[in-house]
Order: sequence, then C-alpha cells, then structure tokens
Amino acid sequence: MADTTEPHRAYVVVVVASPEPRPRRLRRPTARRPHLPIRPPRAPRVPRRPAA
Repeated sequence: MADTTEPHRAYVVVVVASPEPRPRRLRRPTARRPHLPIRPPRAPRVPRRPAA
C-alpha cells in the first residue's frame, strides 16, 4: 500500500503547485494596462412615425 500512496502524493503536489504562481504573474500586468478605453454603450436609433 505504501508504494501506491507515494507516487500519488507527488503527482498531486506537482499539479497543484505549478498553476498557482503562473496565473498571478500574468494577471498583474494585464490589469495595470487597460487595452481599450471604457466607452458608454450607444442607444440604437429607432425612427418613430409622427402621429396623424
């Protein structure tokens, strides 16, 4: 039983440890640098027919 638990532990530690530091480094520069300026949404033009 000891042989099956050892490789399993090592595999879980490697998978959990690697993705954590990577996304943190990539998210910081993207949040500081906004690519496009924020613009308010434009309302679509709806032609209305005059009454009578």
